[in-house]
Amino acid sequence: MNQVIKLRFFSILLFMGLIAMPLCAANKVATLSLAEGVVEIQAAETKIKKAAKVGDSVNENDTVITHENSKALVTLGDQTQLALSSNGALVVDKFVLGSGGNKGSVSASFTKGIFKYVSGSIAKDKGDVQIKVPHATITVRGTEFEGKIEEKNNLENNTIEVKASIVLISGEIIIKSGDSTIKMNTPGFGTDINGLGKISVPVLIRGCS
Repeated sequence: MNQVIKLRFFSILLFMGLIAMPLCAANKVATLSLAEGVVEIQAAETKIKKAAKVGDSVNENDTVITHENSKALVTLGDQTQLALSSNGALVVDKFVLGSGGNKGSVSASFTKGIFKYVSGSIAKDKGDVQIKVPHATITVRGTEFEGKIEEKNNLENNTIEVKASIVLISGEIIIKSGDSTIKMNTPGFGTDINGLGKISVPVLIRGCS
């Protein structure tokens, strides 16, 4: 009898919110608007991967993964677009839609593969938008740019070096790595960030009409 009373008392406390649940609802930050080939979403908390399809939610700190001959497009609430080609990976670290005096913020990390970023309203309204690649952080303003992250074997010291390449399509970006900062605002120019975080001098990669 006492056990029944205890269970009922626990249920009442739980219903009233006096006992915290161990798990909180996942915070949706984006939607998968394109998924071709083999695309997966790895949950941030459980690390469990699941096959992804168009319309699936992407929660804060989830990882979107593309396999060979696959691609994905993640769209945030302000219409920021984060695209992945084959063998890519992306994490949406943070998304806060602006309201009132707060212009909002976006933080995302591309960790491998070929990718593309297109600004949404937060960047265009000069909110806080930071896109991370290995060894560097890119601050954007109404921008579109492409990039590639690749691993290369360093035969001299038998290590794997991760290198990032960035090409500006439109707008302006500021790339920061350690104490080094480079601004790019000329379409078609690109730069490399090597495994030590050194940013190369921007050069013309492609002509733009």
